[in-house]
Amino acid sequence: MESRIGIQPVSASATPNKAGGAIPRALTVEEIYSIADDFATAAKRAQTIVFDAIEIHAGHSYLISQFLSPLTFVFVITNSISFEK
Repeated sequence: MESRIGIQPVSASATPNKAGGAIPRALTVEEIYSIADDFATAAKRAQTIVFDAIEIHAGHSYLISQFLSPLTFVFVITNSISFEK
């Protein structure tokens, strides 16, 4: 919610939150790749300092859960996405 973070929220798609508030801006493909890279970097850091495991919380409207939910993820095919096998 914008009132909590002070900026327009981002999401898997521009779908309003059921609790109300500002309509989020859909992430760009480049932003999604950047976030995925950030998760990989964080996992590598955890491995470097000898953590045995990591947990990724994907519930309760967190960004990952937004990509998994049909309520918050509206897939739009663009030319920048490749579906090659």
